[in-house]
Amino acid sequence: MLEIKYAKFQKKGILGYMIVKKYRGQGYATEALQAMTQWIFNQPGSLYVLADTEKDNISGYR
Repeated sequence: MLEIKYAKFQKKGILGYMIVKKYRGQGYATEALQAMTQWIFNQPGSLYVLADTEKDNISGYR
């Protein structure tokens, strides 16, 4: 599951995702998040993307 929320009035994007365990480590999240981040920064006036991860999701720190 991938989700994107764009708050035009706050000029920020919030991305969220969950990957089924058997599909983890294959680059799907990386590819999707890069595309969604690029989309947010292509929106007029976008200032930043908010990112967070679970503390035990080591690969999510990148």
